[in-house]
Amino acid sequence: IGNGCDIIKNSKYAETFGIKDYYYGIVIFTFMIIITLMHIHQRNNNTYRIIALSLLISSIVAIYFLILQAFVLKAYCFFCLVVDISILIATAIFLKMK
Repeated sequence: IGNGCDIIKNSKYAETFGIKDYYYGIVIFTFMIIITLMHIHQRNNNTYRIIALSLLISSIVAIYFLILQAFVLKAYCFFCLVVDISILIATAIFLKMK
């Protein structure tokens, strides 16, 4: 923690296809909030499958980012840890509810 956010934010891993990773996070979390609210309002198999797929992909990406922080960059960003761990907890809760 400490200056880990700066190390991560300025690393070559901070962008994918020339776009900062946190922009992807904003779009993905917004999408997941919307699809979850839609599913709560009117449950159906399509929204359920989209949520499941989104959580699966997000969990894989979260694990990748945690591995990058721990073993490649050897630096930790508090905010990245909160986001990545939150995704893993959300996935665990989703699987437990199934």
